[in-house]
Amino acid sequence: MEITSGFKTTLKKYYKSIKKRINIFLKKLGFSKKKTYEVSNQVVTEMYGTIGRYVQKNIDDQIEPKSFGQGTIKNNLELFNQTSGLPSYSERKWNI
Repeated sequence: MEITSGFKTTLKKYYKSIKKRINIFLKKLGFSKKKTYEVSNQVVTEMYGTIGRYVQKNIDDQIEPKSFGQGTIKNNLELFNQTSGLPSYSERKWNI
């Protein structure tokens, strides 16, 4: 799934807003600047991982194999992703 420029712009805007609010929250809890940076990055990374898995699930649900061959190709790709040690699409970090 290719991300459109409008979607990417909206995502950047909300990313900055969410990250800023997380930083403010953590500072109010008494975290140091360094810890605030580390924790907010971890939270945002997990959040995007969750969003990516959700989007991928919706894509997978919409794609129904029309023949046995297409289903086999999809299963082989999933098997390759599991055994290759490379992150799947949903586990990759978004470069924004």
